Amino acid sequence: MLAAVTAIVVALALTTGAVVGLRGGAVSAAAWKARIGGAVDAAPAVADGRVYVASEDHFLYALDAATGRRLWKVNVGARNDSSPAVADGMVFIGSWQDGEVYALDAATGKQRWAFPTGSSVDSSPVVADGTVYIGSDNGRLYALSAATGQLAWKKSVGGEINARPGVAAGNVYVGSHNGLLYSLNATTGSVNWSARTGGPISQSGPAIADGLVLVGSEDGKIHAFDAFSGARKWVATTHRAVDSSPVAGGIAYVGSDDYQLYALDARSGRVDWAHDTGGFVEGQPAVVNGMVYFGSDDGSLYALSADSGSRRWAVHTGGDVDASPVVADGTVYAGSDDGNVYAVNATTGS
Repeated sequence: MLAAVTAIVVALALTTGAVVGLRGGAVSAAAWKARIGGAVDAAPAVADGRVYVASEDHFLYALDAATGRRLWKVNVGARNDSSPAVADGMVFIGSWQDGEVYALDAATGKQRWAFPTGSSVDSSPVVADGTVYIGSDNGRLYALSAATGQLAWKKSVGGEINARPGVAAGNVYVGSHNGLLYSLNATTGSVNWSARTGGPISQSGPAIADGLVLVGSEDGKIHAFDAFSGARKWVATTHRAVDSSPVAGGIAYVGSDDYQLYALDARSGRVDWAHDTGGFVEGQPAVVNGMVYFGSDDGSLYALSADSGSRRWAVHTGGDVDASPVVADGTVYAGSDDGNVYAVNATTGS
């Protein structure tokens, strides 16, 4: 009987867009959900009690992290696949339509500066040591002053850059549609090395940890390279394209378009476990306090045990959950293609 009731509740949630959390068959409500003007395909950013999220309705929103109340919204020129980054009292984001990189005041949304790339920007910015690093569909990686937007350097890599760069130990790592992963000097933009995968690197941003760089490719594989030399260390195979960005440590977690989330030994690439969902797993997982949080195109936000892959809870939304969730202060924040942002208790799913 409980299974039947659960199935009915989930069906209602998928039909109406209501939120339910499943924990061992029990049903609970989410903390809040906030309706915004369009689908959410980009990961939110959380800082100073605010949730920043971009939508396909062309707006960037700031919401109160505790209540979901809208604080401000700003038109950033296009539907948006770029996830915002927050640093030094500013929010940074790229625009798909007008090709601009925007810096906005985090408290008010007022524009501080804008930098034109001349092409669509799907890449998400990374801010490190006062510099904003972001790619463009014109195949260039840009380094901009976070304070002023002034160009420090730009480097052409010969293929579209859609994914978020990674920064570590004075180097910037970025993948391209030409199938190459690049390591560049973060100060000058000079190329340290490049390494080839077997397909375009589309949405998978590199993860850097313990001297390794991990990245997914449209060839259906996760590739691991030496962070300093670019030497190939191992390759792990999934059954479809890997658009998810890995999270690296002793264990690496990454999703695949084969509907699964994988846990891999980061030194060898051995699969420790895999958890099946009902849709593509394209966002970057969030790993916090022994739990792994991620979304799926089956419309669900999942929480698994990081050690075993066993499911702790799932929250069902009314649309695909393409983007990466963010965990802050015991709450998981995630967007959905149903046009809502969800805030869920990280431990219980309620």
